[in-house]
Amino acid sequence: MSDSKKCPCGSGRNYDKCCARYLEGKANPTNPEMLMRSRYTAYTKADIAYISKTMSGKAIASFDEEASTKWATTSEWLGLTILKADPVAVDETVGYVDFLVKYKTDGQIFSHHEISEFHKVEDIWYYVDGIVNPKFGRNDPCFCGSGKKHKKCCC
Repeated sequence: MSDSKKCPCGSGRNYDKCCARYLEGKANPTNPEMLMRSRYTAYTKADIAYISKTMSGKAIASFDEEASTKWATTSEWLGLTILKADPVAVDETVGYVDFLVKYKTDGQIFSHHEISEFHKVEDIWYYVDGIVNPKFGRNDPCFCGSGKKHKKCCC
């Protein structure tokens, strides 16, 4: 059952008008950013079944349900910041979201910075991989695979 409180994903919308529909299986996120937001919300609610359902490929192959459940239930989730999300996926089936999550565990505040890769398969977006704590120089090739320098693309 959804509620009228603000959605944990940081969109500013009420939970029942935002991520609830995804976690409740009433709709699928329409782009990588919405999938990222809904996955963050699932962690705040310890909905590990949703986390698992939204993964594919390398991500699901290495998924540790027990560790994810422990992380979700022992952390106080302090916020999601989307640093960059392309409005249109690279070729309509691949997209990237650069984000930062802050959380508190055992009284300590931590940050998790990641660039996540998402693939669209039969009209459904899945999380497939991520680069944690990415370090890119301005002149390095962009992580999105465009062939451009990072400073001219996703920087």
